[in-house]
Amino acid sequence: MNNMNCLHFQSIRLSKKLAIVLFATLALPLATTFAQVKIEAKSSSSLDIDGGGTIAPVNSPPAALNNGFSGKSSISRVNVPTSTAGKGQVTSRDTPLARKQPGQPVAATQRVAPNQPRIDPKKMKRMAELRRELNISDAAMKARLAMPADDLFLPEADTTINEFSEPILKKIAEYLELSDKKNVTVKGFYVAGESTKELSWARSLSLIEWMSKNSKLDLENFKAAGPQPETQASVKKNSNELADTEFINRIELHLE
Repeated sequence: MNNMNCLHFQSIRLSKKLAIVLFATLALPLATTFAQVKIEAKSSSSLDIDGGGTIAPVNSPPAALNNGFSGKSSISRVNVPTSTAGKGQVTSRDTPLARKQPGQPVAATQRVAPNQPRIDPKKMKRMAELRRELNISDAAMKARLAMPADDLFLPEADTTINEFSEPILKKIAEYLELSDKKNVTVKGFYVAGESTKELSWARSLSLIEWMSKNSKLDLENFKAAGPQPETQASVKKNSNELADTEFINRIELHLE
């Protein structure tokens, strides 16, 4: 009887040990599974908690940052320039100003515009009339007037002004007075074989003398240039044909 009881108690103990061993065998994988917990952070990195209670970072690529505020993240990207300012960028520079020392004179400059001559409408109108009537070639810097020398002087007195030509000469003198070109050069042209260089020279001097006496211009405003042989033919007087030409003695006035 006693032997039976002993065997019964030994079987109960053996069963308990087998149950304990079986429970330990089944519980070990569960303990390992629940020991590793993966925590997802709000940031882009993940952490692992190992069984020993230490926290180790998990190697995962960082999340891309938003370029500006999107409303879902509090992180924004700031672009930092990596090169110096180039064309089109605004730069500023502080330049110190020199301070005036007490008692030091200050140099000042003033631009003075030249006085422009006042335009007289009546004067300009009269000059235009004289240019058309006397056939004066007037440019910005120079003007030229040509006259037949044989019509200005008397036939019997080669150097005396003909009174019939004085009205024309007075209009020429009026134009010289109105014009700003006060330097007048008198130049004679003579036809070889009909006139001489000496006569052309004497006529130029006689015309200068008459102009200085019958106008407001001084004798210093005139000068005579050396006569030259005539090489340019002119249309004959009272002829309407441009091909009907001849060589004549003439005098030119050059205004500057």
